[in-house]
Amino acid sequence: MNDDERDRELARSLFGSVGKAKATGGHVPDRNKLLQPLEHPKSVIHSFCTGCGLYLERFMISAEDRAGAANIPIPDNLDGYYMETESCSLCDSRDPLVVFKKIDDLPG
Repeated sequence: MNDDERDRELARSLFGSVGKAKATGGHVPDRNKLLQPLEHPKSVIHSFCTGCGLYLERFMISAEDRAGAANIPIPDNLDGYYMETESCSLCDSRDPLVVFKKIDDLPG
């Protein structure tokens, strides 16, 4: 066993191990959660994963990166919008294509 393997085994024995969340799909965002003020001063938009139900806040660089990967434009004004993905780094270890949706279009 090399040093890295010993370190991982020690960490596992001390802290346990946690697997990835399952991207079961079908999660629907809660309009009220998306209407909450952003907590971090650099956050520009809420993000929601329909795969696992995770809510995130994104900085502009992250929003631009995801929009660029999806080859879609970012709305000029992000107020009233959220980003939606089918999976995320928590449930699938990658951020797939994203869409920008209006919060007001959600029921509730």
